[in-house]
Amino acid sequence: MESLCPLIIGICYLVLAVTLFVANAVLFAVVMSHKEFKTTTFRIIKSICVACMMQLFALAVGGMMTIAQTNFDYYLDKVLGVIIESGWCLYVALSLTLAVDRLLIFTGPRTRFYSVVTTLLLSLSWLIWLFLVVLLSLPGFGVSYGDGETYYFWEYNEEEGSQILANVDPFYDLAMFTATFVIYLILFGYLLKLKRSSAAESGLFKAEMRIFVVAVVSFSNEVVYEVFGYFAEVSDHAYVDVVLNVAWLIECGLFAVAVRPKEYKTNTFRIIRSISASCMIQLFVLAVGGIMTMVQSTFDHHVDKILGMIIQSGSYPYVLLTLALAVVRRLIFASQSYNKSIAITVGLLFVSWIFWLAVFLLLCLPGFGVTYGGNNNLYYWDYDDQLGSQALGRDDTYFVIIVFSLSFIICSVIIGHLF
Repeated sequence: MESLCPLIIGICYLVLAVTLFVANAVLFAVVMSHKEFKTTTFRIIKSICVACMMQLFALAVGGMMTIAQTNFDYYLDKVLGVIIESGWCLYVALSLTLAVDRLLIFTGPRTRFYSVVTTLLLSLSWLIWLFLVVLLSLPGFGVSYGDGETYYFWEYNEEEGSQILANVDPFYDLAMFTATFVIYLILFGYLLKLKRSSAAESGLFKAEMRIFVVAVVSFSNEVVYEVFGYFAEVSDHAYVDVVLNVAWLIECGLFAVAVRPKEYKTNTFRIIRSISASCMIQLFVLAVGGIMTMVQSTFDHHVDKILGMIIQSGSYPYVLLTLALAVVRRLIFASQSYNKSIAITVGLLFVSWIFWLAVFLLLCLPGFGVTYGGNNNLYYWDYDDQLGSQALGRDDTYFVIIVFSLSFIICSVIIGHLF
């Protein structure tokens, strides 16, 4: 039973990290693709998404390290430690920057002072990140996964410089989150005053309230995190590491889940969100494959098996979702009713993700699998040599050709309609 604990915990880490990474990536893509999101506020939000994705990538790899109960390689551990800790400090500084930005917007007219202050704070946040990247890259400083016996959590190692940073870190975090929380309390009072006077739009009020809830949860999460992580007597127990790591994961995805631009809600964007999720899942596994290529190792059988299941099952909804997107765009140009369009959209999305679930479960079975490399050449994810895998590999080719051909035909019809 004890040997199963790291496997179960590691899978939970990995799934949660990849899911929240996708949520941040989708929000980042939405903000990048619309002209109305070119404001200073959304520049801060884009930076928050990047900071969270940095951490979530390292946390996901940490999930694989938990499964294998090893940090794989010294240099990999060192680089990921730099990424996650600098990303965290950037996120903390950006949270305060966003709070100041919201306060300045609601308490006064947009002036040159507002622009200068927010731009200065945004630049300072990235300077803090750059400073930590350089500092943590030096000998005597570092963040490592696990303590050499158990592997559940990223924390400062035992080197002298690292311990100095470990003593400073909780005070930096608490000071920044407290300042952020106080600013949002002031903003909350101001919003309530506007709400009573009917001066605030309902949509705007709800959006700001979601950000306020994120601030409250983040502050509460941070207090618990620092107390258990640095000050409490229970901080040496392994289960505390697990709780702290889950709290860290949730913190990185909280903002992206809470902030939902209105563009998320169209039929087309429902499919685009799913396509983004499918692509980000595959890209994450491909990125880990890049690390495997560099060290010429798949690290661990269980890691290789799980990642193979994730990437191959992720490719199936992507293929079907491209067809779904083509069908929905054709319906829009054919002036179909909204109810019919949404019914077809939901149906196609449901079928796509049912395929994902079916392939994922199939690849869990003995006789089926996708592995990284073959014949000792670690460059590519491919079906392994088992009988079921080879049969699935043959069917896979016909499936992809048929679905992409249908998508191409429908898109050609749409282009003809446009001209």
